[in-house]
Amino acid sequence: MTERMTNIIRNWQSDSLDQLSTIAQNLQHHLSLPAVIIMDGEMGAGKTTFVSYFQRSCFPNDQRVVSSPTYSLINDLGEILHADLYRIEEQTEIMRLELPLYIDGKSYLFFEWGINYLDELQRELGAGFSYYHLKIEILKDESRYWTLEKL
Repeated sequence: MTERMTNIIRNWQSDSLDQLSTIAQNLQHHLSLPAVIIMDGEMGAGKTTFVSYFQRSCFPNDQRVVSSPTYSLINDLGEILHADLYRIEEQTEIMRLELPLYIDGKSYLFFEWGINYLDELQRELGAGFSYYHLKIEILKDESRYWTLEKL
């Protein structure tokens, strides 16, 4: 992986699920579209839950149910693509996902566990996207600390 420069755009702290809609809407306003959002956080931090709140908050007329793409790897949610790269073992496997087939008409591409594959994602998706890193930390009191960085 190449050395990357990051710029922190915004931080949030949440201690309940009720706050995720506000964070989702706020995050949406900080993104240049189309956007690739690489989500990072330990198991159970709330990555899939956040995508669900993002979809419901930003696209309230879209009634699709967001489920974890851990086994399907990729879920198509209208303007949102949601992928989980947890089961990817080698960087070359990113090419086999054939991501360019999924990106037409997408404004938001969320990748769980994708930071180790940033170079491959950029190569597959191209320079037409803005790339972001959303880190989710679980604090001692079980609240979450969210950091959005421009990659």
